[in-house]
Amino acid sequence: MWKAVVGFEGIYEVSDVGSVRSIDRECGRGYEVKGVVLSQTKSRGYRRVGLKKHGKHFCKTVHQLVASAFIPNPLNRPQVNHKNSDRGDNRVQNLEWCTQSENNFHAWHSGGKVYTKTGKTIRTHCLYGHVRDGVYPNGGLYCKTC
Repeated sequence: MWKAVVGFEGIYEVSDVGSVRSIDRECGRGYEVKGVVLSQTKSRGYRRVGLKKHGKHFCKTVHQLVASAFIPNPLNRPQVNHKNSDRGDNRVQNLEWCTQSENNFHAWHSGGKVYTKTGKTIRTHCLYGHVRDGVYPNGGLYCKTC
């Protein structure tokens, strides 16, 4: 199923499985542009697409486009969580709106990395898969099991 990309209506559509396409339209110069499925790049595991509107270029993450088009967000939560922790899996049933703290909580309990507001990453599990549950005086984490 395809729906319009929020903010790019009449130009791009996103599918419930994470594909993004441009749609057939008439260009400002009077000729018709044929729509195509856009190629996606990866950045830190997230799939991205380049969109263009009024001569300006925008780089958007696919999971945000899918969630904005298909998932209601009545609580106005700012982030999208991948339920199975696979950042490349942008199917609508794998996504949910969340807060940063909910996203970090999910990452912590699924063995991923937690991203702080400053962009610093914190490993949540040791090399053997144990939760890093000890805290050094400087705030760093270590595994009590190992």
